[in-house]
Parts: sequence; structure tokens; C-alpha cells
Amino acid sequence: MKVLLFFGLVAFALADVTRFEGDKVLRLKPVLNEHVKVIRELANSVQLDFWTPESAEQVTVGMSVDIRVPAQYLDMVFTVLQQSGMQLEVFIDDVQEAVDRQIENKGSPRAHSYTKYNTWSDIESWMNSMATANSDMISKEVIGNTYEGLSFYLTILKRKRKLLYMVFYVIAATGASTNPCSETYCGTAPESEIESKNLADFIRKNKSIIKAYITIHSYSQMLLFPYSYTYELAADHDELLAVAKGASSALRSLYGTVYTSGPGAPTIYPAAGGSDDWAYDLGVKYSYTFELRDEGQYGFLLPESQIKPTCEETMLAVKYIAAHVQKNLY
Repeated sequence: MKVLLFFGLVAFALADVTRFEGDKVLRLKPVLNEHVKVIRELANSVQLDFWTPESAEQVTVGMSVDIRVPAQYLDMVFTVLQQSGMQLEVFIDDVQEAVDRQIENKGSPRAHSYTKYNTWSDIESWMNSMATANSDMISKEVIGNTYEGLSFYLTILKRKRKLLYMVFYVIAATGASTNPCSETYCGTAPESEIESKNLADFIRKNKSIIKAYITIHSYSQMLLFPYSYTYELAADHDELLAVAKGASSALRSLYGTVYTSGPGAPTIYPAAGGSDDWAYDLGVKYSYTFELRDEGQYGFLLPESQIKPTCEETMLAVKYIAAHVQKNLY
């Protein structure tokens, strides 16, 4: 029996000329229904970038809400929030400064590195060289193309009877939007986007030998499992929770980073379209989502100095999950 672990890899390339001078990231704490209403009305009035949750529609009483506010709207947003009496904190004072700090060692060559954010071309070159130099262990497969016509790669790591597939995947329901301009737009139909279709087809084709699915996101320091689209508990809830807690403990043992474990909807917020939910309902029992460092100090702008420790501690959790899967094949 083969064990397949699926990873959603996040690549970050700084190629855009968009700049964010003066933008701030605010953390809001709505404790009244009126506060939730204020946030949603603001989102309809000005261009707010929701970092967590993913949209105004997902905001509920009691949750922490992180939003990036463009500089030109700050005075108005601060006035509205202060008039509402809502608790707020400035988490990032200048987003562009945080972006600039994110890329460290600016004078170093921009070749692929495990401790830097890499461009897609660097990552593609790295995949090719790794597959060529380690052909007995690594192979590369094209499972389709992207919307832009780029190759959609699957990198396969082989060792004895174990396989590690490294890929990417992303049902309209709670947390999704039918508005084409929304960042949580669900598409015109399930798998309407070619990238999602490529992965869905591959997973369905190989589901009989897929034993675990892991997707990696940022941020919040959480290890989540189904369900996110409903508050209903998964049939394997107790086992999934026990494994998540064990994996979180293994992760914490290295640098003391604390992760929260639980099903997506009650642990972070209800959200539809998650690939872990989809994989679980397809029959992949051990389906998990990592929300990596941090808890909002840097948010999506985690400095490069934290890449290595984040990978090291996360790998301990992944190994814990993999060991459990190997001992509990189904």
C-alpha cells in the first residue's frame, strides 16, 4: 500500500510594482452585532483588504479581524471605528516598510534558496535540477497547464514503498461569494478554474492510493481538519483531533511555537471551498490544513529569517502525521 501526502505549497514572488506606503494593518475586535455591521458597511464603502477572515461576510462577534487599510482611507476608517467604540490595534504601522523588511540580505544573489522567498522561475529551475540530480528518488510530472499556459507540475518523491506528492489545489457555501470581484469568489461552477480542475482530476484518478492530504497556508498558527464549510463534526473527528494535537505538540517541541488544533469552522471561521474538506469527503481520511506562522505581528509579510525555523518545526508535525498514517492504513 502506498502512502501519498499532498502539500499545497506557497510561492511568493515580488515582481509587482504595486506599493503600499502609508497603508496600515489593523486588528479589530467586534464584540457587538453593531460592530460586525460597521465592519461590513466599511467594506462596502471603501477598498479594505481582509487578511483574516477572508471577507467581511465571515466576520462574527468575538473574532479577531485583521484588515489592511489603504492610506487614503485611514482617516475615515479610524473615525468610523472610534465612533463605534470598537476595540482596535495597529498591527503593522506601514505595510510598505514591512514588505521591504520581509526581503532580507538584498545584496545576495537571487538564486533559489531555502531561506529566501523565491520567484517562480527560481522554483522551476530548482525542481528541474533536483529531479535531474536525484532521478532515482525524484520525478516530475506535468498534469496540465495553468490559465496563463504555464506547466502545472507534480513533483514526486520516492523512497521504498512511500510516495510524497507535492502539489496545489483549491462548492460555494458558507464563506464563499458569488460576486466576481470578491477575493472569496467561488467561480461559475465547481472546478471552473483550470488549476483546480487539474488537481481534482488527478486526485480522483488516484484516490484509491491517497492516504493523507496536507495543505499549507498562512497565517494563524493552527492545524485544522474537516470541516470548515459546516459546524458538523467529521466522522473521524476524535482521531483527527488526537493526531492534530500530537502533531502540534511535536511542532512546539523545537522552538516553542504554539499551534491551536481543531476543525476549521469552530476553530478559525466557517469557510467553503477548502481542499481538505473536499479531499476528506472524497475519502481521504487524514486531511489537514496548516496555517503557518505568525499570529498577526507580520501576517502575510513574514520575514525571511523565519522561513527556516518555520519549515523545521512544521516538518516535525508532518512527520508525526505521516507516522500515524503509516501505522493506520485503511
